[in-house]
Amino acid sequence: MHTHRLFLNACIAQLPDALTVDGTEAAHAVLVKRLVPGDLVELRDGIGGHASATVTAVHRLKRDTTLSIAISKRGQAPRPTPAVHVFSAVPKGDRAAQLIDQLSQVGAASWRWLRTTRAVAEATDHKLDRLHRVAVEAAKQCGRAWLLNIEPPITIADAIAWGTAPGRKTFLASADGQPFADWAATVRATTIAPPLARPAQQHASTDFALLIGPEGGFDNDELAALAHAHARALCFGPHVMRTETAAVAAAHAMVLALGTAEPIQTSHS
Repeated sequence: MHTHRLFLNACIAQLPDALTVDGTEAAHAVLVKRLVPGDLVELRDGIGGHASATVTAVHRLKRDTTLSIAISKRGQAPRPTPAVHVFSAVPKGDRAAQLIDQLSQVGAASWRWLRTTRAVAEATDHKLDRLHRVAVEAAKQCGRAWLLNIEPPITIADAIAWGTAPGRKTFLASADGQPFADWAATVRATTIAPPLARPAQQHASTDFALLIGPEGGFDNDELAALAHAHARALCFGPHVMRTETAAVAAAHAMVLALGTAEPIQTSHS
């Protein structure tokens, strides 16, 4: 039986063993999931903290709903490494929410709206707030301990600067790039072995910037700037994909090839 997860905007390690949850988290747990005293819940804080807890009481007063819970076990998951950070255009309409939901499920570390010449949709503050909420719900659904971060918008120039800083590497999805399977084979054989095979801490600080162009693609000036920065172009398949599909497919492939994992170990309080 699936155990309901609650997202808390507080560091779980610093919470008391007995606490009260209110707001939308409590309302959803009681009114939708029908939790009652005695039910088990899992807690997440989005920064690695997680805990097992039991519902001890449910309180409903008019429109206010609160949930009393008692923590039995808690732990801290290390941040997954190497980390894949996605920089992409904003898909139109509800496809943006679909993008964030699926990036969270496949294990991307963060997402930024990449401002490009041919971009059509824009990421307003309201949309970014909504995408953060989508990331929270996706983390609860898939059980990840570290939230997919929704970062501020960024230009191509700043994305290149971010991705070429020490400890980082830059890639872009391109039909003209190196076949991903060839690159992945090289990764497995040389630079980054799977977690069980590589020495402790090897490449632990590496972050990978993955750039996905808008529907019209990057323009010539943007491609020239990326080439000048030695960004590596990778081809992730034979078909032309929508922005959100390309971002998810490419991020998932890189996460698997790099051996990124999010182990969770729970200890008694």
